Amino acid sequence: MAGASTEFFSFYKNELSGVSKEFKLSPSLSFGLIFYLSPNANIQLLGEINRAKINDNYDEIITSGHTGARNITQNFDISSFPITINYKFNPVISEYFSYVMIGAGVIYSHLKWEESVYSSIQDDIRTGGVHYNNDLIAPMIRLSSGIELEFDKKTEKKFLHSFFFEFSFNYFFRSADIFSKVVNQFYTQKEDFSKNYTILPYYFGLNFGIYFNLDFVN
Repeated sequence: MAGASTEFFSFYKNELSGVSKEFKLSPSLSFGLIFYLSPNANIQLLGEINRAKINDNYDEIITSGHTGARNITQNFDISSFPITINYKFNPVISEYFSYVMIGAGVIYSHLKWEESVYSSIQDDIRTGGVHYNNDLIAPMIRLSSGIELEFDKKTEKKFLHSFFFEFSFNYFFRSADIFSKVVNQFYTQKEDFSKNYTILPYYFGLNFGIYFNLDFVN
């Protein structure tokens, strides 16, 4: 579930006449390494691959000045790779036990915005194009809590260690001047075009997975 980018969508609706109100997230893939500190605590290095999109199509009717109609297609595509170092704590060790985890790290993102404009307005300055196609790096924090179920608590040297179910909250300090290059396609050029806008600042996740023992042959 993605968090709202309030100012981003406010500009998108008011200046670009956009219809979409949220990013659509695809299922993500996570992977990591755990370094055991004690039976109750460990350090987890976690990486994730995820993607978010906006695919929008709408008509814009111009009734003053240069009158006419436009059909506009908007495609926003964000590919992200967050990496965090997390401290994982298990308050109680048992066959079924819960844990909490807190982490910090960085998120690498590639953000692309492409717009297509089909217009009946003669010599229309709204021509569309690739308005943004850049890489972003920003800090992030991650909070999570889950339940872990060991496959066989009596045998620690098995390759399959345990199954887990986890709820996570991910917050990104990510922003971009995404609308700055499109300013020349508007007759009224406002300062809001050059602002940095927060892009998908957070999301909640439900995660399912399996832990493996890499030292099971020792």
